[in-house]
Amino acid sequence: MSLKTTSSDFPISSSLDLIARRFSERPFEPPALLRNGHAMTILGTQRPRRFSILNHPAERREFQTEADTHVVAYCHWQSDRQQRPTLLVIHGLEGSSDAGYVLGTASKAFAAGFNVLRCNVRGCGGTLHLSPKLYHSGLTVDWHFVLRELIERDKLPQLFLTGFSMGGNQSLKFAGELGADAPKELRGVCAISPPIDLEA
Repeated sequence: MSLKTTSSDFPISSSLDLIARRFSERPFEPPALLRNGHAMTILGTQRPRRFSILNHPAERREFQTEADTHVVAYCHWQSDRQQRPTLLVIHGLEGSSDAGYVLGTASKAFAAGFNVLRCNVRGCGGTLHLSPKLYHSGLTVDWHFVLRELIERDKLPQLFLTGFSMGGNQSLKFAGELGADAPKELRGVCAISPPIDLEA
């Protein structure tokens, strides 16, 4: 199944509907030997993967989010970036922008026509020197600054945010903080396996 799109396939809502239809027509069924989630996890860590996103140049970009703090994202731009939707991918606890699930998601999104930002949570991905404070699941201040800069400086019209695990927790908290005041450019937020009850 191909998810490749062209600039004529946008507006985004129709493209997302098309992608959703394609997935619903062909639901995922794991091979017989991988129907056990533990086996799938183990194989996934042992099997080498190739990520097409690594074939596309990335701009290393620092976003200043507080007076003494910068966060780093690796930006993969389409040639007509301001005509394309943009996906921000936030990794999970102890991860980075180079985590396999981040690279896999970024590869699929870029192939589908999105600009992609592989975001490092503050202090991660070799950026410990860029902030005096460590990250935690409730720290969302950085995403407010990143989103604002992408809207105001880059003039990106359609932004989507997806987070894995702790990044999913941050994504949901961030969306809740924006509430009804969310900018019109923020079109969607997705959380994958977020730890909603951190104590549990």
